[in-house]
Amino acid sequence: MRIAVDGMGGDYAPGEVVKGCLESLERSSEVEIALVGQQNVLVQTLKQQTGKGPDAFAPRLSIYHAEQVVTMHDKPSIALRKKKDNSITRIVQMLAQGNADAMVSAGNTAAVVSIASYILGRLKGVKRPGVAAPLPAKGGSCTIIDLGANIACKAQHMLQYGIMASVYAEQILNIKRPRVGLINVGKEDTKGNSLIKDANKMLQKTGLNYVGYVEGHEIFLGGCDVAICEGFLGNTLLKSIEGFSQNIIHSLLDELRKAGSGSEDEKTAVLNGFRKRTDWSAYGGAPLLGVNGVCILAHGKSSSVAIANSIAVADQFAKCKLNDLMLARLA
Repeated sequence: MRIAVDGMGGDYAPGEVVKGCLESLERSSEVEIALVGQQNVLVQTLKQQTGKGPDAFAPRLSIYHAEQVVTMHDKPSIALRKKKDNSITRIVQMLAQGNADAMVSAGNTAAVVSIASYILGRLKGVKRPGVAAPLPAKGGSCTIIDLGANIACKAQHMLQYGIMASVYAEQILNIKRPRVGLINVGKEDTKGNSLIKDANKMLQKTGLNYVGYVEGHEIFLGGCDVAICEGFLGNTLLKSIEGFSQNIIHSLLDELRKAGSGSEDEKTAVLNGFRKRTDWSAYGGAPLLGVNGVCILAHGKSSSVAIANSIAVADQFAKCKLNDLMLARLA
């Protein structure tokens, strides 16, 4: 599989992106990477990290030039109209033209969603694409959709999110018959606004393993395997979780330092175990479900490990032909 990677996207690009690509090549002999961005910058970064130029990694790693960079503050319209020769647009074009099997970007999420939707188009019947991401939960993970692609959600969109994310959880996360829940302020039928109530009625009529309404705390306590919400709530929820998790880790560190018993090795083991269970980067990037191609959105603060994991998810997504399976289920 050939994965097109945005070399300029993310807070730690291009260094961590280049490093993540190299880690990916070491992990799998089947992966090929097309690294896209400002060529001189990427070549210089590669030489700094390895002491070698691109030719030393050919044909498994190729570097392609894109003159412009979409910043995290750029509006999607800027990327589409004024920065046409940017790294995000180039990797999407490679995917659309069949020169890549999947793409990965840790860049501006709104720009990736807009560019991918514009160039690739949507899967047949899909009204709006949605960003899905598995987050650590009791007993495994819970995939939340949508995390910000669609803040003007309709009930039919939420229905399709449930179907697509259920296929994703089955094929990528190996969860048999995933339990699908709809995030609400309560479990009673009378709770929620008209959007939530309409989506609930639609979901009840599907062949999904629909468990009904789930409240916020149930998402992380094993109440469901897929949690559906509209993009405004999903994005707010995601960022709140990230901030809370960081606070918990710092609090745990403080308590371990204060603890009088236990060796430093024992304390380190406890902390490493906790980090492993709550580390979002271990799950790789978030797929943009509903577009006609394999698009993986890595976190803006992705380290090399997160980039390598995102490439692995993209590779797995493309190999199992997830879009074909979602099309069949949507039909």
